[in-house]
Amino acid sequence: MNGSDITRWRSLNRIKQSALADMVGVSQATVSKWERGTWEPTRVMALRLRDVMLGLHEGRLAAEIACLRPQQNLRALARGPGLQIVGVSDGFRRVWPQTSDLIGAETRRHLVNEAAHYCDGSDYLREASDGELLMVSCVSSRIVSIGDDQPEDLRLRWHAVIRHIDGELIHEMIYEPCAADTPVGFEQLLRRSDLGAQVW
Repeated sequence: MNGSDITRWRSLNRIKQSALADMVGVSQATVSKWERGTWEPTRVMALRLRDVMLGLHEGRLAAEIACLRPQQNLRALARGPGLQIVGVSDGFRRVWPQTSDLIGAETRRHLVNEAAHYCDGSDYLREASDGELLMVSCVSSRIVSIGDDQPEDLRLRWHAVIRHIDGELIHEMIYEPCAADTPVGFEQLLRRSDLGAQVW
């Protein structure tokens, strides 16, 4: 962990140097020196900083999961480039009960068709990680190679809403059934550059 990591984390979380100093038990001047790179945190302080920074992040992610859980529509949250499932809605669990076993597992290696192309056959995941790609909408006949085979005429429209929570890549996945004759494939890619500078 270097000074720019600490500065970036503070900025993302809107935490003042003095507040961070109180959290880890040092002076504001010490935090300032860490951020400028004139001092490095000791091993003990680096561990304490990591715990504080990770703890706040996990709290925010836990709040996202808690808000997702009671919803009846088909939604899931996945973190990181491995698309680790961290939470699903009650509606998702009701339709795909076997997928509950995947909570905590990385699903990227199980993805097929358009979902696999999003992760491995294109630059889309890199764009998402870089913060350029904000949303993907797609229609697929099958998304994962887990569980019982589903009929080929089943179509799902899925939307991946891409966010960064404390710098970590988070995909909020939303699924909608659609007509069996809906063509499969990517329907929309929303990029930050599509929105124009006035939004940011």
